[in-house]
Amino acid sequence: MRPDYGPIEELAASSSEQPIDFEYAEVVTLESFPPQLVLVVSGTKPFLNMEVTLRPVDFIRQPEFWTIEVIGRLPGGIGLPALAPYTATLRLEGSIGTKGVEVVGATRRQQIDVEPLPTGEAVEIIFSRDDRPVDGELRELTIASDDGAEFTATLHTAHFDRIAGREVEKTEELASGLTGTIADDEVRLSRDDRPADGVLKELVVIRNAEGTFDATLRTASFDQIGGTPTDETVEIGSGLTRN
Repeated sequence: MRPDYGPIEELAASSSEQPIDFEYAEVVTLESFPPQLVLVVSGTKPFLNMEVTLRPVDFIRQPEFWTIEVIGRLPGGIGLPALAPYTATLRLEGSIGTKGVEVVGATRRQQIDVEPLPTGEAVEIIFSRDDRPVDGELRELTIASDDGAEFTATLHTAHFDRIAGREVEKTEELASGLTGTIADDEVRLSRDDRPADGVLKELVVIRNAEGTFDATLRTASFDQIGGTPTDETVEIGSGLTRN
């Protein structure tokens, strides 16, 4: 019986990274806020341990079709000969031509027309939990954007102060200028100003096993005076429902 693969082959360092062919390529739109375009390429690689990536070519000015190469790489230049399927993906932000993209393999190329994403749509998503009927607290996390590009996160809390005999409410801005993705089961938004001596803000909202959502906010910065970094993640709310 013939083995499924041949002996290990050692390639010269110059050939450890090379263009490889593809069989299928398409651009898909992620169902997220804001929407994102992703190039998906699949085919068959000649080595079992080959890593396949998609690499945009650098351009001085935006071309009609942005060239994206399909590259196979063998770690250390050593390959295990065996045909195997592969799928590689690439987010196309900043790598789209005026008409679309051109996928380039070892012996073939394919141009794909890409329609521009819609812009200017306002977005508002609210996650909340109201425990006031049992002497608890209302926690309401709002994620909003005027244009669907940058988001602001605010937290509104309210509880009834029985000693004062009145309801106490507070609204605070957690972070602004956030970018990232908002999907049905997960929100990941962040803003990193640390390269300019600022602060990282990272908001994560994830659906839990019970079907509700848990939200956390990470804040990180570098203390220039003390020379030490600070990094803290706090819980914003748990058991939240999406309105």
